[in-house]
Amino acid sequence: MSVAENKAVVRRFYRQVLNGHRIEPLDRLLAAEFVDLGASPGQPCGRDEFKAALCSFLECFPDLRFRIEEQIAEGDRVVTLFSFSAPACGKSADASAVRSADGSGLSIERIVNGKIVTSWLQLGVPGLPD
Repeated sequence: MSVAENKAVVRRFYRQVLNGHRIEPLDRLLAAEFVDLGASPGQPCGRDEFKAALCSFLECFPDLRFRIEEQIAEGDRVVTLFSFSAPACGKSADASAVRSADGSGLSIERIVNGKIVTSWLQLGVPGLPD
């Protein structure tokens, strides 16, 4: 696949899943052997676990919106610099602790045959502990 096609796969992930709050496109976007390289040590990091974690995250932040600021790609890797805004928190254990979440982040995806095989994500939210 071309670099432009790989970037388009990642943009579809942001548009359909993260901003569209839809989980079903993940079966088309993530390879069966997908690995979440950003998972906590000792935590399962496959496609099903990623889907479950993402579903919980999107439930907590129902108004979450991502904006791709810049994408750089080379070979099978796509690096995306993004910003995000979540005006209100939904189903959180302690909703009073986080009323909004705004910040930026960076993701690196590896694309093989039109599907995301690995993903590493780093978020930065001012005011929240690392």
